[in-house]
Amino acid sequence: MKNPNKSRPRRSSSSSSLATHLDTAENWSSLHLLLPTLSEAALKRARNGKKRTADNNDLLEFIGDRVVNLACALMAEKIKYSPDHQMWVGRILCNNDTLGRLGYQLRLHEYARLGLYDAISVNEWAPHQNLAPPKTFADLFEAYIGAVFDEQGWDATYARLERLYKPLLWAASDDFFHTDPVVPEHWHVPNLMNRDSESFYQATMLEYLNSRGEFLAESAQVALDALPPASVFVFSANGSLGNDCDKVEVASHLVNFWVSSISLKIEPELKDATARAAHFLSMVTKAVVSEWSLGHLGSLLALSSYFDETDLDFKCNHRLGRTGHLTTQEWSRETIYRTKLASVLKVAIGWYYLQDPAAAEKWGIAWFTPMVHKAHEILVTDHRYRPSMASINLENLSLEDEAGFEPSSPVAHEPRSPEFCSSPEEDAQENNAASSLVEALQDLDLDKPAIPLEPTSNMANTHNTTTTEMDFADDHTEESPPVSSQPSKKVVIKLNSASSERFMKRVDEDDESSLIARLGSMAIVDIHTPKVTATVSLGKESKWKPISKWKPIGRAFDDDTR
Repeated sequence: MKNPNKSRPRRSSSSSSLATHLDTAENWSSLHLLLPTLSEAALKRARNGKKRTADNNDLLEFIGDRVVNLACALMAEKIKYSPDHQMWVGRILCNNDTLGRLGYQLRLHEYARLGLYDAISVNEWAPHQNLAPPKTFADLFEAYIGAVFDEQGWDATYARLERLYKPLLWAASDDFFHTDPVVPEHWHVPNLMNRDSESFYQATMLEYLNSRGEFLAESAQVALDALPPASVFVFSANGSLGNDCDKVEVASHLVNFWVSSISLKIEPELKDATARAAHFLSMVTKAVVSEWSLGHLGSLLALSSYFDETDLDFKCNHRLGRTGHLTTQEWSRETIYRTKLASVLKVAIGWYYLQDPAAAEKWGIAWFTPMVHKAHEILVTDHRYRPSMASINLENLSLEDEAGFEPSSPVAHEPRSPEFCSSPEEDAQENNAASSLVEALQDLDLDKPAIPLEPTSNMANTHNTTTTEMDFADDHTEESPPVSSQPSKKVVIKLNSASSERFMKRVDEDDESSLIARLGSMAIVDIHTPKVTATVSLGKESKWKPISKWKPIGRAFDDDTR
């Protein structure tokens, strides 16, 4: 896989009061005084940017993103000149460029544990380069804020962010008034989902909402009462809201924050996941607060009565249901209708929170908790979203315990045919095994030398060997030395299980690659750099099939397996 920093060049950073303030080192000479202290364990975790390792910061980054987005929207609300001003300033303050420059000035990268390409991009960047900072800086900032929230709670975290952001608020406002920023006529543009997005889990969630419609309508009345008297909402033809967009902005970040907080209370063990915990929470959030779900809630609450009387959907009382029978045009109209209903509900939540934050939060947590429980119940059954809790024994890299397998004879099982379907339990075991395997391989450090492997005479006699080259030289301008002259490392991986003979590993979206392998009872993998040759020696006939180029990242084991 190509270096993402090479294949997707970062945009140039335009000159602005905000960027100038962020890039001036003198403004941050005492910035460390504004940073809340963390426990040693929390700090170590916030700094660990290596994916698929124990105690990595992936989930903290996700939590921090929710916290920072909400905090910036609320801070912008306090100084707003207009709804457009509030939304523009709030979004600028929490975009990756701003967060990345903050992370750089906070020097959060200096002690961070990063993958190879992340470390290179971080070390090569400096302010005034006319390039946006690498996203790694923003990720580290969000992870740090996520750790602060996890240890100290919302009030303390928001107070710290207010102090940190105070000068940035006015710099961003100056940009809004003096640089003629492009502001769309309507900020809240509906997300017209692909028709296939109404998947099984979404349909199941809507059925659940129908079953609790009466209770949800009664308990939501307190939020609707927060709307100003005689509130009327005007929409464009595509469903975008024309008034109270700033309330929608606050509510959107607020409900995302609530859902994440509820999820972590339901399943606190998500904090121990090595991978996919953030993706799982993202899917839970989508199931609960997507415009499709919130629009369904809006229908149960009869919110179309708040539409302008000239609106074609004013007081529309049809109950929303499955859309499989609709034509494309009808489906598009249905989506716009749901979006409008969701907007009114968000406006009500935004007004309620800005009037009485404590009461609104108490109501919101209670109102959304059953829905979050249901989303967890639906999604946890799908191995694609289930977080990986596997760990690796670094002494021998045996996957027996981590994958939940019972040791078995390596010759007692015949490979299964690809056309045979496996059970959900077998799929779960295979995914756990694959996650641990890929994590082990990715823990090889390709940026420091290792002792070359000497070929053994008995290996060729006792193992069937398949060799596959995975080329990483695409991103290098210099010609790579021959593979044979490169240092290498060896990893021995034991897979003692019937299920180990076939498995598929789906890696994170960030990795943009997949790996499918058929393994026997023993694999010896030799990794060479910078042009990688993976030599897989197995106890019985097998295949190693790379679907796309694989990018190993990270640090080496302290002790090489030889």
